[in-house]
Amino acid sequence: MRKKETRITFEHHEMIRVKRGKKSITRWCEKCRERVQMIPAEEAAILKGQSLRWLIRRLEAEELHFIEDPDCRLFICLNALLKQ
Repeated sequence: MRKKETRITFEHHEMIRVKRGKKSITRWCEKCRERVQMIPAEEAAILKGQSLRWLIRRLEAEELHFIEDPDCRLFICLNALLKQ
């Protein structure tokens, strides 16, 4: 008697689209060595489903790239964020 085997395969594709609005900026990222989209720290945390503390830890570990604008607002490199 043969056992019947059923295989189920799932493919998961994810696309993240960040609208370029007033909150995001395009700037030169020294680490990526190219112009990239930068998003505010709060939005970066939300995009990753994490807390701001998680984000700060990644910054301290130099796992994320960032810039600060003249108003001391923190912007995160979207390229580096999506690699996390």
